[in-house]
Amino acid sequence: MKQYTYAADVYEKMGDIKSLLDMRIILSQWDEVFALIRRYPAFASDAYYNYGQYLAEHDRFVDAQRAFHKAGRVNEARNVLQALTNNAVNETRFNDAGYYNWLLSKEYLLALSETLNDDLRADLFKRYHRCSLLAELYYAYQYIYEYTTEPFVDTPPLILFNMARFIYHKLVNLAGDIPAALSKFRTCYAACKIAKILNANKFSRQMIYLMRDLTFTHNLGNKRMEIEELALEMEARTFSDDHDLLPLCYRCSHHNELLNTRGNECSSCGSPFVNFIEICFIVCGIFLFF
Repeated sequence: MKQYTYAADVYEKMGDIKSLLDMRIILSQWDEVFALIRRYPAFASDAYYNYGQYLAEHDRFVDAQRAFHKAGRVNEARNVLQALTNNAVNETRFNDAGYYNWLLSKEYLLALSETLNDDLRADLFKRYHRCSLLAELYYAYQYIYEYTTEPFVDTPPLILFNMARFIYHKLVNLAGDIPAALSKFRTCYAACKIAKILNANKFSRQMIYLMRDLTFTHNLGNKRMEIEELALEMEARTFSDDHDLLPLCYRCSHHNELLNTRGNECSSCGSPFVNFIEICFIVCGIFLFF
């Protein structure tokens, strides 16, 4: 008869807290639900699980993921994050995709610390590194995508140049396992244009040679004439790079080529280069840890 107040009184007098909680959940009376679980913590898991489902139905996916995590439903929390990541990639919201992958990497790292099964640990470790890599790539690719699609950007050319180099070297190391929506052609195109501005003529010409073997990215097909003109112009320039742009290895003091066959490592001693993007993720992780 929809006399919920009377029903709640009867349930409480009977000591049927589970039925009382279910009634509050059905009515979406979440303030009352959380008040109940503060008094009866044994029902917290079911309450947060239902709250997570309610949030997901109302498109509040980040809050839903946190609710599933509080409910101890780790798989549901990961599934929500994975769905968020896929949606962000499909909608070219690469900053969000990087953030969600970073959250996923934290989930796998937490699970890694809580399991003793060697096979499971190996799988979780692999997933952790994959999500960490995707977080870095999508974060950097957002700027490259904006540079090639927007009429104006406020990011300095040198930063864009190093981001493009970082992405290209990472993609080369993946040996064909290119993440969804990341375009090697778009990355080479952006790197080539910026290299021309910075007088990295050799690198720009190398990017043009690489683009010849790649397929035109969607919505860059109308730039074919521009790319051909750029190729002709770079052929007329000296085949050299500005010395100030060459990456310096602080371990062996070796100046590396801008297009490095070893990727983001020193071609002389093999010491990895620590990029600003990686420093940002390390700092964020430290702050969240404390």
